[in-house]
Amino acid sequence: QTHEHLGDQLRAFFILFTAIYLIALAVQATADGSSSGVPFGDRIFARIRAVPGAMLGLRVITAVLALLCLVWVYRVGDEGAKAVWYFRLHAPTG
Repeated sequence: QTHEHLGDQLRAFFILFTAIYLIALAVQATADGSSSGVPFGDRIFARIRAVPGAMLGLRVITAVLALLCLVWVYRVGDEGAKAVWYFRLHAPTG
């Protein structure tokens, strides 16, 4: 896969990670009954909390996406380095 393709995938993973993280954060922050400040958000977050294991699921998904992003950052960097340095190091002499 190319550096550009991996970078596009990384962008999508980070957007998904951020969205899930913010949902998990809002669900946890409103667990004591405080308002999220979003009119429809409190009802949605209460429904999520009502599902058994929902918080654990959100935490696991967040952790998996964080690790996926970490791996993709490495892959993007590795592909970029190869794209830049491979031909410089393996250029024909003469």
